[in-house]
Amino acid sequence: MTIFISLEEVLKKTFENLKEYEDYFEEITIIRNAEGLISLFVKPAPEEGIIQKINEKLKDSLGAFWSEKILFPGEEVSDKALEEFIQKERTAAPWEENKEKPRWFILERILAKHAWFSKKGFMPWSFEEVESGKPPVVVFYSFKGGMGRTTAMLFTALRLVYEGFNVALIDLDIEAPGLASFLPDVAINTGVLDYILAKPIFKNELSVSRVVKEINMSKIFLSEEELVSEMFEHKSLSWGKFILVPAGNVNSEYIQKLARVDYQFYEGAPIRDLLFELFNELTEQYNLDFIFLDARAGFHDLCGLILSMAHQAVLFGVHSEESWNGLTEVIHFLARPEDNYPCSVIMVHSLAPGEHTPELLVEKIKKEYRERSYDIFCEYYYSEGEVPDPNDKDAPHYPVYIQWNPRLLGQVDISQKEVKDIFLSERCYTELTEKIRLLKEKEE
Repeated sequence: MTIFISLEEVLKKTFENLKEYEDYFEEITIIRNAEGLISLFVKPAPEEGIIQKINEKLKDSLGAFWSEKILFPGEEVSDKALEEFIQKERTAAPWEENKEKPRWFILERILAKHAWFSKKGFMPWSFEEVESGKPPVVVFYSFKGGMGRTTAMLFTALRLVYEGFNVALIDLDIEAPGLASFLPDVAINTGVLDYILAKPIFKNELSVSRVVKEINMSKIFLSEEELVSEMFEHKSLSWGKFILVPAGNVNSEYIQKLARVDYQFYEGAPIRDLLFELFNELTEQYNLDFIFLDARAGFHDLCGLILSMAHQAVLFGVHSEESWNGLTEVIHFLARPEDNYPCSVIMVHSLAPGEHTPELLVEKIKKEYRERSYDIFCEYYYSEGEVPDPNDKDAPHYPVYIQWNPRLLGQVDISQKEVKDIFLSERCYTELTEKIRLLKEKEE
């Protein structure tokens, strides 16, 4: 009789059917290949009778998902190489209880999404180096699009620049770029996509300055009258630098460029190393205080990669099940159990109900969002003994509320007075800026 089970049931059923044999082993590694088939690596080598019993048990419970392969340590060079590879790539199983024996592990063999399966961050530099002056990498992410993520990132960067910080914004939503559209007067010829493709060819001959736009802050912060006055008075202004690295020029060749990018994450992964080079060059050339990355929504490969690089992730969501389902997995991913320091997180309740919604309903939705966030952080992010008070406004779970603003619908041009008034006066962007600034206060 054919046994039909879903892929998501396979690991649980494997564990349940192996539990009666666990006393025979010190380690059990469940290996699931790219097609979803299950193999085992066990230590020490079992007796032939145990192998037969396990084989029959898993054949009955897993059906076609069981590969009938049980591997164990051997004396040959190839055996030792296989064992070393398995030990390096596997992760602790979710049911692992750190008991004396056996230790349970899982090794997923996949075709894509490699970064999402890493439980350790691969930051371009450590938190200690951030404390010593390196810019933190801050990723702005939403599971669903249309959350106001890019707008909030831009406004937060502008507030930091207004305060004297040097900030680079990199559009890594390269499959649907939009950051440059906020600056319609800036001509875009090249961008980060061109850097990724050209750097391996030209190496040190390619300067990061070829893909950078340094934005004139006077045209954004000053009115026309003030601009004229500045021209004649040569005022000394204390603003920081606003460095834009767009995705690139979205023209007929853009898709051809996208088709040549390998998003996968593996040892020596080209795209990861190229982004590290980009960050280093930008930092050295422009004396950066912050690097902001605009991420693709959802579980995109590149998004997983840049989240693994983040010192801080700003997560945007609304109070809906589809939004929470995605954010829950991302918060779990960012906890990074194998790191000494998990990624810092700021939650943002975006498109929150505002002035046209009854006050009691506004407070109800805010309370529910905050409580749901707290429950998820307690389950997946906070360490035992380090759970903050639910009402601690400085804790990662406590969200910044950004109300839905009809004035930001359609094409947003940050040089317009109405838009400038929003980012300079809205309390929500000030609060978000304050939370990000805590990562690295500018030295006096």
